[in-house]
Amino acid sequence: MVTPVANFPRHWRNFFMSSIAQPARLDISLIFINILIINILTKAFDFAMQAFSHSLPMMLYRTLDAVMPRFRQIFSEFGLTEQQWRVLRVLWQHEQIAFRELADLTLIPPPSLVGVVDRLTKSGLARRRRSISDRRNVFVRRPARGRRWRQK
Repeated sequence: MVTPVANFPRHWRNFFMSSIAQPARLDISLIFINILIINILTKAFDFAMQAFSHSLPMMLYRTLDAVMPRFRQIFSEFGLTEQQWRVLRVLWQHEQIAFRELADLTLIPPPSLVGVVDRLTKSGLARRRRSISDRRNVFVRRPARGRRWRQK
């Protein structure tokens, strides 16, 4: 259902009524409105991007970007990746931990964590053990070699 022009406020009613009588004015008015809308949207987008670049997640990301290169250099001296170090760090605090909990604590998605734990297991820094009561549960534990790395 089309709303009758009579229900619009007077200044809009006058605009529509004069536009019907003067089609050229309607074209110019629509162009002006489109330009106005584009300007508003552009300013809103610019503001949103400025707000985004100053948001807490972005500031934390920039801080991480500034700090992590030095740590990555240290990890590489020991032949470790950042993710492998995170797993070892958690294993220093827990003798044994469920795979899902390890994923949560290290902020590594479980599919990615499989590869990280595989490489640590291959190098002798971690071990996997399936639960006896429920074979779906896997535990990761630190062997003696993993404990010695903590002193380094």
